[in-house]
Amino acid sequence: MKEAANPKAGERFQDVLTFLESVAEAQGVSLPSDSESLFDQGVLDSFGLLEFLGFLEETFDIKIPDDDLTPGKFETIGRIREYVESRMGH
Repeated sequence: MKEAANPKAGERFQDVLTFLESVAEAQGVSLPSDSESLFDQGVLDSFGLLEFLGFLEETFDIKIPDDDLTPGKFETIGRIREYVESRMGH
C-alpha cells in the first residue's frame, strides 16, 4: 500500500474507510477493493455521494469545488485517496 504523502491525510483516511464500510453494511454489500467502483458495487449512489462529500470536507477540512462534483472523481477508494491528498493544503 502506498504511504500517504500527507501524514494527516493518511491518519484520517481510516475514517473514510470506516464511513464507507458502514454505508456498505447498511446497503447489504461488501466494501470493494481500492480499484473497484463504489457505485457499481452499490456502496454509493448520487444521493450517498453528496453525504459522503460533506463527510470528506468536514473530516479533512477541505473545500470540494463545484467543478469536482462528479462521480468519476470518487469512483473508487483509490481515486478518493488521491483526490483527498491532492486537496490537502489547497
